Amino acid sequence: MSQFKDLDDFFDPTLRLPIRGKEYVIQPVDAATGVWVQRLFEVGVRLQSGDDVEEAQLASLKLDDAEERDTFRRVLGDTYDEMVADNVPWPYIKHAGTTTLIWIATDKDRAEAYWSAGGERPKARKAPADRQAKSARPASTATKKAPAKKPRASAKSSSNTGR
Repeated sequence: MSQFKDLDDFFDPTLRLPIRGKEYVIQPVDAATGVWVQRLFEVGVRLQSGDDVEEAQLASLKLDDAEERDTFRRVLGDTYDEMVADNVPWPYIKHAGTTTLIWIATDKDRAEAYWSAGGERPKARKAPADRQAKSARPASTATKKAPAKKPRASAKSSSNTGR
């Protein structure tokens, strides 16, 4: 029977963001905040892909400016206050907060891609060749022709059916 090593021996649950020569360490959020961020992202992805979202779900996730700041305070934790005390400009805090939201909802790799893109949407990653969709064929073979129309039965043949 194998025994797992203690997670603290090899897992770093923090996110480290360098801003203006200083490294800010974001601690992991509590479970309730993690679940809330997951729901936020789930609804966002559904909206972006054109899926229907219930009005109640949207209403519970809409944020005004004050709530947006509170969201960043919620996900950045004590690091938010540290950034404010260090006079970090709001766009930097917002970028750090959004990066942290992505980290919570997905993983460090996606958070780093967003961070490194300066807040721009990172380019989509290509799937490995063995995982590409079958529809990703060259354009010349992906186009299907409409099926040939079958000839309509003549009046003679329909009268022979006993109608």
